[in-house]
Amino acid sequence: MNKKNTKVEKGEYGYLDYKKRQSAVLMILGFSIVAVLFFIGYFATKTKNNIMTVISILTVLPVAKFAVNFFFLLPYHSEKKEEYDKLKDMVKEMIVLTDLVFTTDQKFFPFPTSFMVIHNGSACGFTNHEKYHTEYMEKFLENNLQVNGVKVNVKIFKDKKQFFNRVKTLAEIVPDEKQSKKDIRIKELLLTLTI
Repeated sequence: MNKKNTKVEKGEYGYLDYKKRQSAVLMILGFSIVAVLFFIGYFATKTKNNIMTVISILTVLPVAKFAVNFFFLLPYHSEKKEEYDKLKDMVKEMIVLTDLVFTTDQKFFPFPTSFMVIHNGSACGFTNHEKYHTEYMEKFLENNLQVNGVKVNVKIFKDKKQFFNRVKTLAEIVPDEKQSKKDIRIKELLLTLTI
């Protein structure tokens, strides 16, 4: 099967590109259907005042959702595959999330996070976006997870070397089975905060 047609789940490498492709296809298909409906009605009645025009106008709203998703995600890209592979080699059995775009209810702008590693009750992330407010996002994630019953130490780095050093330090810790289950819960909660 073609790799490009394979579904990529949220948090997996390549998710941003997959989601953009999916939204673009659905947007183009949807707007094509809108245009076809409009022109069928127009050519059949020789006026735009017909039921097909109403149907095409009502169809625009759901299709616009795909357009919003596409244009919202357009500026964000996956990290280089080599960087992802390097991280996967380091982490052993730790949880790695990638291609994340966090959103909050208090700040309008998104928080694109290239990598998030979860291990032993800690979550450390990396972003290469200059305008990313790391302190705000760390507090937001910690508070949100705590409200959901999970205490987590979150640290987000803009410096890749510091991020990889932190991952190496985390990799040396051997969690117990109870902590591993808690880490899975942290992953699930983090994914609910992303697009």
